[in-house]
Amino acid sequence: MPAIEAEASDIAGELTPTPGPKPPPSVSEKVELPFPPPAPPTKQTQDLAEEGPLKVLRTSPTEKAPGLVGSVTAVFNQPMVPLASIDDLKLERSPLTLEPLPPGKFRWLGTQMIAFEPEGRMPYSTTYTAKVVAGETSTMGTKLAKEVKWQFTTPSLAVESITPGDYESATLDTVVVLRFNQAIDRDKLLAAMRVKGGGGLVSVTQVAPEQWAGLPEPFRSYAQQGPAERVIVLRPAAALTANTAYTVEIPAGVYGEGPNPSKAIRLTFRTYPPLTLDGPRCSSQYYWDCNPQAGLHVSASNTLVSTPDAEKKVHVTPEVPDLKVTVAGDIHLTGKFRGLGTYTIEVEPGLKDIHGQELKAPYRKTVTLPPLDASLQWADRPVDPAVLEPSHSGVLEAKATGLTSVEVRARSFEPSEMRKILIDRHVRYDGEWPEPLKSPTWDKLFEVRESRVEAATLSLDTRALGAGAGRFLLLGARSNELGNGGWHYYQSLSQVVQITRLGVTAALDSDSGVILVTDIETGEPLPGVELGLHNMALDGPVWSGKSGPDGLAELTHGTMYDQPYILARYQGEAAYIPLQQTADNSWGVWMHANREDEPRIFFYSDRQPYKPGETVHMQGIVREETRGPAGKVQLARRHVRELHGHRPARPRGRQGRAEDRPVRHLQHRHPDPGRRRHRQLSVAGQLAERAVLERALVLPRVRGAAVPRARVRGQGRAIGRGAAALRRHAAGRHQGQLLPRRADGRGPGRLHAAAPGLAVPPAGQRERGVHLRPGRLGVVDVGRRRRLRRRRPLSRQGHRLPAAVRQRHAGAPGQRSDRRARPAVGEPPAGRGRDAVGREDAGAAGGAQVGGSAERVDLHARGQRHRREPASDRRPRDLRRPPRERVRRRAR
Repeated sequence: MPAIEAEASDIAGELTPTPGPKPPPSVSEKVELPFPPPAPPTKQTQDLAEEGPLKVLRTSPTEKAPGLVGSVTAVFNQPMVPLASIDDLKLERSPLTLEPLPPGKFRWLGTQMIAFEPEGRMPYSTTYTAKVVAGETSTMGTKLAKEVKWQFTTPSLAVESITPGDYESATLDTVVVLRFNQAIDRDKLLAAMRVKGGGGLVSVTQVAPEQWAGLPEPFRSYAQQGPAERVIVLRPAAALTANTAYTVEIPAGVYGEGPNPSKAIRLTFRTYPPLTLDGPRCSSQYYWDCNPQAGLHVSASNTLVSTPDAEKKVHVTPEVPDLKVTVAGDIHLTGKFRGLGTYTIEVEPGLKDIHGQELKAPYRKTVTLPPLDASLQWADRPVDPAVLEPSHSGVLEAKATGLTSVEVRARSFEPSEMRKILIDRHVRYDGEWPEPLKSPTWDKLFEVRESRVEAATLSLDTRALGAGAGRFLLLGARSNELGNGGWHYYQSLSQVVQITRLGVTAALDSDSGVILVTDIETGEPLPGVELGLHNMALDGPVWSGKSGPDGLAELTHGTMYDQPYILARYQGEAAYIPLQQTADNSWGVWMHANREDEPRIFFYSDRQPYKPGETVHMQGIVREETRGPAGKVQLARRHVRELHGHRPARPRGRQGRAEDRPVRHLQHRHPDPGRRRHRQLSVAGQLAERAVLERALVLPRVRGAAVPRARVRGQGRAIGRGAAALRRHAAGRHQGQLLPRRADGRGPGRLHAAAPGLAVPPAGQRERGVHLRPGRLGVVDVGRRRRLRRRRPLSRQGHRLPAAVRQRHAGAPGQRSDRRARPAVGEPPAGRGRDAVGREDAGAAGGAQVGGSAERVDLHARGQRHRREPASDRRPRDLRRPPRERVRRRAR
């Protein structure tokens, strides 16, 4: 390849850039500022000075409260220095003197107070003298006539801890760790210290701090805990004597941080004793080591070592069935001991403790046990209800211990009585039986005084008591009155019994389920079994049907508001299964998840208003929580239209604006501010509840309250909020509140227990005119208000479901709606104002899951129009708008 030859134009000494477009003219302004900037003006104000002579008003600290001294102060009645900032005020001379003077500095705290602030704390074991000499002059020219002098003392030397302590058994080669409340002179302290024990002095040496890391636990941790200059570690020169008390004596003297002498100090510890045994102590009813059911406990003076033959050295007479001996630290005996029985415990010599000592002498003790603990329970602990096969004997057994008598009552009842029995079976008052057992079909009193010695068995023939043949049996048992003093109670049992061959298995979710019915004895599926899903809150079944040829039945149901259960009937037999517990009798909470979309609202203000005329900024975010597999939290996709004096507002993005409005006519309502209240908010016709803190500011009277209007801004719709909405929607005892913001760690979008904000009345308290429409609901804009281009009277659309939908879901008893809506046209009002718009039951007109169908009726969820209903089924005249405001249908 030929070489590239350079040309003259290829070489340039300077690269000149091509000129670009000129920058736009600047609109900024240059301002000359001094550097460094001047100090800001001080916020300090001139102290009010007294007329007359200069005095010292207060001094600190005092002799009575030495403690931890952080500063020494003196306060004058007149200014002592000119007014200036603390940083600018340089202290050239202090009128306060301190002897001795530890490291630190004097400073003025205002013009009348001077303080000495030490570096750290002031040294202990020291007496300080502070004074202000006579002749000090204030800025007003007056002088101090007499010297002011005071003294205070910091704490003297004291021992904070000693290891080993009084209640520990020290080993023979132990070290002693002493911790003091201040730094010590170890050499001076060791020379004055005396360790006595066994009738003479014990020679000890000091363990150097660099050797503390090699100490055994727990001494290493105690030595290295805290400042090292406060600790001294002693090691005896020879092994100590077992079972001996030792004393550490420190005479009065100067060993601490200051010149003040300490008082004499005397500390004790003890080495481990010889191995001995004690117990059980059955003479007192409060001792825990003597119980026929929990076992007997023999304690040792030192921790016992478990060896393979240790259990064989322990004997109990008379023989105890299922006796088990455990040697681990102490001796524990368990078995079938008889209450009020007399037993002799014998332990052979040879047991060893952790110090290598052996039990030299045999141990023998005879004790009389207390009676068995009072209890009443089923022998085989059946689940509730107890299901017995037809081939079963039908006999249930109850075990009683520690009782004198047991009364048993039974009541046979039909399946139709199941709901009332389940509701009332656990409701009882002191000394009374539950309501279903106040009139029993069978009653018997069992004398069980022998149960104080051994468990007594009560056999109950459930067939003879009325179980079987399509009937159920409620059993109840109650002991004699127990307790002492002013505390009395009973041992009791309650059990539902059924004898049937119907085996019912159910699996339910929030809106559907499947039931399987089989023969308990053969396992074969049973077809044609009449089934009913019941709810404790309703008289009739929520769903009813029959099992198919394979024993299966599929069902759909609405939201459950209480505990559900299933009743099955087949060829004169009946079975019952509750759905609030599992087969192993472990209880749980049965809750149907709400599958409806719900709003999540977060309101907040910039400050807490506290007086009339206060300006408050408020904003809010509205989101929608959807349920099911694809559930999420997003900006709300439905909106609310309000036609009382507002025109639709266009969306302004995800963030709204807050404008200033004064808050007027507010007053305190609760004497105890801060109490928690549950409040309901309404968005898109739905109710959402949260717990908020009432902070004392509410609207005393809704009508005429001059508080700003807030609106929910969204795509093409808006609704009035704040006091404007309260004036139209609230009444008397249901008022919205203006609440402050709380930093509780939960961000926007969470409604339950969220930070308090603006609470508005629930749907049952709003006036007419709130409609559900498809669309988007974004951010709440507080304080925004617009004029109307034209008035929009009340529209009747959206108040009613089509006749076909009502007919399809007719006859659903007691079902309530998850979505609240306006009452249907033609329903009689409960009164005017708030009472005229229906309460929770009004929600059944829109969005109710009823009639055994899992279909969700969503009012205007798909934007369809509903036809006008006949005149006989229209809204009553007292709920209509005035005649001059004609109904206009707005084109979609």
